[in-house]
Amino acid sequence: MPLISYQGALIKNPETDEIVGHWPVDPAHARSLLDDFTPYLKDLSIHIYLNDQLYVRTITPQTQTYAERSQIEPIVVGDLYTFLAQNPEPTKVLALSDNPQIITVLLEQLKDRYTSDQLYLTKSVATYFEATNPIANKGTAVKFMAEDLLGLTREQVMVVGDNFNDREMIAYAGIGVAMGDAPAALKAEADWVAPSVEEHGAAVALERFVLA
Repeated sequence: MPLISYQGALIKNPETDEIVGHWPVDPAHARSLLDDFTPYLKDLSIHIYLNDQLYVRTITPQTQTYAERSQIEPIVVGDLYTFLAQNPEPTKVLALSDNPQIITVLLEQLKDRYTSDQLYLTKSVATYFEATNPIANKGTAVKFMAEDLLGLTREQVMVVGDNFNDREMIAYAGIGVAMGDAPAALKAEADWVAPSVEEHGAAVALERFVLA
């Protein structure tokens, strides 16, 4: 089966490497984000994903932790403006900070600066700011995969999510499940709330709605 990744911006078959769908960030907006990050640069690590590879200005402690967690080897390119000039269509722009408050402030500021037609902005965890193409979110990707690739209806789809970047797919699916660890606002929008990760909530949801 194809895998949905990068908040829905890339759908790729892991066996054949065929790209089924790709919605990159507009080059002008990607460069503009670098300007927006500048006042916070001492507290941010900027990551750019392109062609399923991770590119960074330098290796920071946050980058090292992220790379180990994600099992990916970051590629150091130095100046990111120069890199984007040569590689203008990144799949995702990611900013990391050890201070969750900076990510919250950045998200609030940039949601006022960019319209929903320019960028899709979210945070997958408290310390990750993520920017993708405006049509690239998990809801759009799940709908594309279910209806266009598999010939299913939304009523035949169940999704399980645990943070705000899962909001669109939970709204789309016939059964939208939030994990017990999810923020309260997300759980309020879900059709059902599963137990926590430690309690194997995803397995409980599958047993309840699929296997039964």
